[in-house]
Amino acid sequence: MTPERQKWWDSLPTNERELRVALNANRRMLSLAKEGLTKFKGSVCLAGAVRKQKLTIKAIKHELDRTTVAVYVGHLGHYEGAVPIYRCEKCGNMFENFEQSYCCWCGRKIVGWK
Repeated sequence: MTPERQKWWDSLPTNERELRVALNANRRMLSLAKEGLTKFKGSVCLAGAVRKQKLTIKAIKHELDRTTVAVYVGHLGHYEGAVPIYRCEKCGNMFENFEQSYCCWCGRKIVGWK
């Protein structure tokens, strides 16, 4: 591991480090399950294991990707005092800007406003 990468890894919170280790382990297990699925054609047990691994990986990725950026879309109405409308970059849903710190649709923390 390069010194820059080691510095980045050490700067991560413990929870995020554990999630990244679990993600890599699940990816390796998924690879082994897929390999077994091709060797033993039609194995229902292995097909179920592949589905479970994919769901686990998806859940871990979602947990790691917990921040978003709100993108300005326009104003609601054409009168003075109209409310600005923003769109979440991750989920794509639109919401009014009330200076909230989380997306009201997906729950990700808003770290920037464009």
